[in-house]
Amino acid sequence: MDQGSAGGDLIWDNDVSTRFFRWPAREVDRWPLLLGGHDQNCNRTIGLRLPFIGVVFICLNVPLRQKPCNDCLRMAS
Repeated sequence: MDQGSAGGDLIWDNDVSTRFFRWPAREVDRWPLLLGGHDQNCNRTIGLRLPFIGVVFICLNVPLRQKPCNDCLRMAS
């Protein structure tokens, strides 16, 4: 796995987690009404599918993690 870029920054230093984010409606036709999971920084999320809007996700971690969890960081190295 490539962990760096030309500038030497780690990939996850460029990812920022937000409290809310949305997945477009045209890509979620067959998704269930309620989804659980994680974002790119291992924050727990819950998503609700809304007609014509898509899926609105809410990150449940307080405070939000801005880097992957320690287990993911170990696996990446």
